[in-house]
Amino acid sequence: MYLAGMRSTEGDPRDVLWNVGGLNEANMGRTIHADALVADHGATIATPVFMNAFDDETNTILFGDDVQTIANTLIGIPESSQERFDNYIAAKAGFYGHTNQIAHDLTGLVITQPFQGAKGYADNQHRGVDIGVIDNEPGTELLAMYGGMVTRNYESTRAGHSAVIEYGFEFEDFFYTTGIQAQYMHLDARSPLAVGTMVEPDTIVGDMGNTGYVISAPTPENPNGGTHLHYQLMGNTPGYGANHSIWDIYNDRRDIFLSQVGAPPTSSWTNRPTSTLNSYSTTYQNFYYNTNNMFSYLPAGY
Repeated sequence: MYLAGMRSTEGDPRDVLWNVGGLNEANMGRTIHADALVADHGATIATPVFMNAFDDETNTILFGDDVQTIANTLIGIPESSQERFDNYIAAKAGFYGHTNQIAHDLTGLVITQPFQGAKGYADNQHRGVDIGVIDNEPGTELLAMYGGMVTRNYESTRAGHSAVIEYGFEFEDFFYTTGIQAQYMHLDARSPLAVGTMVEPDTIVGDMGNTGYVISAPTPENPNGGTHLHYQLMGNTPGYGANHSIWDIYNDRRDIFLSQVGAPPTSSWTNRPTSTLNSYSTTYQNFYYNTNNMFSYLPAGY
């Protein structure tokens, strides 16, 4: 906090007021404005504060389509923050800039069941995309698609061998999360990725399999049977609705990611079975995203 230009009154820093501009009565208890800190001390403020402060600006530059707005944004970056801002832009661009597909070799891969309302699931909603292989043989190497951090690697009765990646990237040794996790279910064996591992888009998560609750072979009535990957995107805020302040922390980050993969925005939720809107599970108390457009490069096999 000292490096950010902030000073405290005497005593334990957890119990005192922080102020800007030195120790004097005029400054005591003043509200500290993030804009002022960034303008004056952008090269030294804590990395998470810096990332949050410039999140909108980096998004405007990377994803905006109005040339004048982009130019004005670039001009508005404080000189003290310019070099660090450029590095932040590069890190975020690297995260979004890859060709993101589920496997190096797409031969024989088909969508066997999309995100849709479907009987037999909790809340009658199939909350991901099932990707199968025509010959029904396990072994296709599955890729992370986006960079991120492995948050779970486990086995359960329903999901089989399963891995969860929280999408995001590292900047100055801090993890920038999109607020979205991807789950890979029914892997052939335990994923080789340890929890806490950072992955790149072409990192192998594991091999497609049929572990967990999987019907032995696909049928017209149950097209999701046999060897397949169930891939789902989640906003992991159990117990909190989309209007809760805890959820709001990462709303903008989620929506940027969702816009890049063609999914409905955060505000498009329902707790009814649907094939178009994101889904809230009353059973699992979690949010799931419509992932159909993420796999538009694969043919339908249902």
